[in-house]
Amino acid sequence: MEATIPITHHYEQDGKRYLEVTIQTKEEDEELSFECVQDMISQFQSKHLPFFIREDQSLKWKNIAGKYVNAELRGKELIATIELNPDNKDTDEFFQYLENDMPLYVGLGIGEGEYSEQEIEDA
Repeated sequence: MEATIPITHHYEQDGKRYLEVTIQTKEEDEELSFECVQDMISQFQSKHLPFFIREDQSLKWKNIAGKYVNAELRGKELIATIELNPDNKDTDEFFQYLENDMPLYVGLGIGEGEYSEQEIEDA
């Protein structure tokens, strides 16, 4: 699944910055199965999915702007939570845009193909 999704909420808690994004549970007018949604929630909760601010960034560790840390189903919407990486220099500016009520969107890709060995080594 690939999508461009809006950031629907942002906040600070215990010195950390978080974003919430709403992921539709329909794809091209077809509702995703319960099993598919549960699998997505598990992937988000694993805390192993990195968050990148720009889609054109490589998979290098220094480009990681945060990580997905949670997800929950609220009605028909899947809400995913991202914890921003305080060591990434772009996250301060990104969060400030949100503070100024700028409409920002993020790209999301789950389960879309595999990376070659070379891509993994280069990261």
